[in-house]
Amino acid sequence: MAQSELSRLIPANAPVIAGMRRVSQEQAKEVLWLATKFNEDDLNQLIAATDADSDRHLEEVIVADWASDSDALGSHLLVAKGQFNLMRVSGAALHSGATGLSYNGVPVLALKSTNAAMPGNRWLAIPRADLALFGTPSAVQYAIDHYRSRAPVDPALAERLKNAFSQDAAWSSVRLHPGVKESRVNLRTDGELALSCVAGIHQLDLGIQLGKKVKIDLNVGSGAFDVVPVKCLSGAFFSDGRAKMHVTVYGDDTSHLRVSLSHGEYDRWLDTFRRSRVNQMLEAMISEPPDGERARPNTN
Repeated sequence: MAQSELSRLIPANAPVIAGMRRVSQEQAKEVLWLATKFNEDDLNQLIAATDADSDRHLEEVIVADWASDSDALGSHLLVAKGQFNLMRVSGAALHSGATGLSYNGVPVLALKSTNAAMPGNRWLAIPRADLALFGTPSAVQYAIDHYRSRAPVDPALAERLKNAFSQDAAWSSVRLHPGVKESRVNLRTDGELALSCVAGIHQLDLGIQLGKKVKIDLNVGSGAFDVVPVKCLSGAFFSDGRAKMHVTVYGDDTSHLRVSLSHGEYDRWLDTFRRSRVNQMLEAMISEPPDGERARPNTN
């Protein structure tokens, strides 16, 4: 199954789209993807719900978040490519209290999610042996409808995901909302000039490649308010507070940065980044779109 077949099941305008490929559960904890707490929770629940399937494996996952009636990112979906045995998974789930349903000709398991980041029902569907869908009911319904329609990937989504390379262990494409940047992060109070670079970005694409070295690709595209100064951008994302890392710049518009790190350097950078004000600002800009601007999927 090509990535385009996975990605055609998610909305092109979802604020958060991210994926992982061919990584173990241990590696998944060490790669950076700009997914939400809902996506992390969905992945953990999918693994738990399919644990009775001894032959199960995940080769690739793509997650997406978009608006629900009650939350800016309340609809969330996980699409997984791999190997899944519907009979084994269903038998164990039904024995544990799940409810068997059918939607648009596809068997569905309705699961309770009391310990999740967002309590409520989750749907699990396995339309065929190499595909699993997990998430909020409306999100899984969206994916099933697009699976059954056999419609090709949305051209706008293909363009948006052009920086998600096949060799990336993890990748992310997030749409940011600069208008809410001061709701949680006050630039003047913090006095961190580097954060001002993040404030002008509309879309951020991030890729992580694992090998002898870890390669981090950052692309802000042409969605920034102005051309973001490369020195400011590299300082915001790729400085660990002690020494600046060597950053390679690609493209005439200085919108594409790459850093190559040893695994030890990457681990230190990742720990620092996850605790950084930049990361906090990204979370605020992803999760709090201005009133009236909540992205909802195009159902055409």
